[in-house]
Amino acid sequence: MLRDILFYPETLRADYEFDFGPDCREMFIATEDGEKLNALHFSLDIPRGCVVYAHGNAGNLASWGAVAAVFNELGYEVIIYDYRGYGKSSGDVGTEAQFYRDVECVLQRARLGFSEQDIILYGRSLGTAMMTHLARVSTCRQLILETPFVSVPDLARTLFPMLPAGLPLDYSFDIGAMLREVDIPVDLIHGTQDEIVPYDCSVRLAQMLGDDSILHTVRDGHHNDLSMYPDYHNALTAILKQSDRKQGT
Repeated sequence: MLRDILFYPETLRADYEFDFGPDCREMFIATEDGEKLNALHFSLDIPRGCVVYAHGNAGNLASWGAVAAVFNELGYEVIIYDYRGYGKSSGDVGTEAQFYRDVECVLQRARLGFSEQDIILYGRSLGTAMMTHLARVSTCRQLILETPFVSVPDLARTLFPMLPAGLPLDYSFDIGAMLREVDIPVDLIHGTQDEIVPYDCSVRLAQMLGDDSILHTVRDGHHNDLSMYPDYHNALTAILKQSDRKQGT
């Protein structure tokens, strides 16, 4: 039941051709158990670093690839991938541990071209769990979480108050707990009118992190439209400029 609520994979034909311009290269990333994750690499001539991006719980790279443009404009290459069962990625949606093992493979691929100190981890919605995991097991430069939740059980209590208390859940994606193990800068971006993941989730995460995080509020922003608001672009520009200054680039 929870799997059907959490994940909305959309597949792509094996011969589907992405149309994001000449600087976009399609690749496949092998997992430890023999599956292949489809990914897109948006390159630049002289990048300031690389953003590794984990997307939300629906769609595939045919639509999600468009998010790379804003990072390219700010001087960052982008590697974005599809989860198992999404797009052209092989396999089926796996366990929580499998999600984490897979995203570690994506980071390994990014490290072929960049040091961890040149890599920024960016997660959106479901993808915030994957990037928070990477942040606790790596020394990447920065963690940016767009519309993060505290944990799946916490979110389920908000969205589905009729669920029986104590109902066992296959996925916890406990971002709040994982963030206690993160030692790199954390920035949160959230819209005040988010109808899927309440804005209060980021407020609570920011309170938990204290001075180790910054919450960037997108006034009137919802769950799927933050890029339409100047607050979002101002926040992202400020985050990356600050990250550049700390790195000395």
